[in-house]
Amino acid sequence: MERLKERDLRQLLEFSHGLLALRDAKAFREYLLQNLRAIASNEFSSYGEIDPTRPPGEMGQTWVEPIGLNPPEYTEWSQKLFPEEPTWLHFQKARTSTALTHSDFYSERQYRDTEHYALYNEMCGPIRDMIVALRVHQSGLLLNFGAVRGKRYSDRDRLMFAAIAPHVFQASLNVKAFSDLSGEIHQLHNAIETLGRAAVVVSADRRVSYSSPGAAAWMEEYFGGFHGDALPERIDSWLRGLLARAMTVDDFAAPADPLRVPVPSGAIIIRLASLPNGWLLLLEREGLQLDVHTLRSLPITKREAEVLSYIAMGKTNPEIAIILGISRLTVKKHLEHIFQSLNVETRTAAAVVALEVASSAPNR
Repeated sequence: MERLKERDLRQLLEFSHGLLALRDAKAFREYLLQNLRAIASNEFSSYGEIDPTRPPGEMGQTWVEPIGLNPPEYTEWSQKLFPEEPTWLHFQKARTSTALTHSDFYSERQYRDTEHYALYNEMCGPIRDMIVALRVHQSGLLLNFGAVRGKRYSDRDRLMFAAIAPHVFQASLNVKAFSDLSGEIHQLHNAIETLGRAAVVVSADRRVSYSSPGAAAWMEEYFGGFHGDALPERIDSWLRGLLARAMTVDDFAAPADPLRVPVPSGAIIIRLASLPNGWLLLLEREGLQLDVHTLRSLPITKREAEVLSYIAMGKTNPEIAIILGISRLTVKKHLEHIFQSLNVETRTAAAVVALEVASSAPNR
């Protein structure tokens, strides 16, 4: 019985370590296809994600080294042959984790008469054998990787493929899970930022593990930034105080009071929520409440004061038009008069004037 040598085992260990460290689908495919040659010599290697229930040409994709993504004409041809592919038929019955070769099912003479042989020879040049490992994902997707070459695959090659198969398929699932998680995080912080908020996730020992772009910018602007993976002292002190009053790690004796930190032209409000293994800090910027009556102290009309208050809140001309029930052109005309009356040239400069007036007005 064939046994792997020490050199083979070192190759397997190195290959698996590199593979399982990957988090990007493209990097995973490139690493797998380029390094399969060291596992078992080949002219061409492949990785595929196939849905057997779909019609030919729509089953999925296969990547081939050194071709890249399998060309459409070869993809459709190979997928038409797929239902009669001997390795797939055998796998359906046995659900084996053993690597399979075409030479398991054909003699050399029989192989030369098959459509598979014709396809691979047109794509890759003269070949004599193919080796493949298959696994069906719980979603029904068939994951597979393989290689072809001009000589038969040996028992040693079969053992090498069988040894790496669990790692390849696990790495494929890891990459997909990481990609899905990255997408969810991206959607989360987009949603947070769109609402004008920001988020920071900290571990149970108050180490920062995630910060949305808005949170990082506010921390830098108003608190001096993060200190490595530590929160700014003002926020960390508030969090320590809340945790000290907690009845348990995950349950506060009373709802946590938000932290309100005055900043130029408003305040940053920080609220706390519990996570399974840490805490979520949700940040919101609170602007000054712009009283239209206060803005009437400026040399502008009541309607212009209303427009200016919304400009200071960051509203666009179309948004102001909808809020006030006037046309965009009318908003533009009011803005021109505001610029002239305040002797400014930009929306930002006008907003600054409004905020300065609001901040200097006595509390009502």
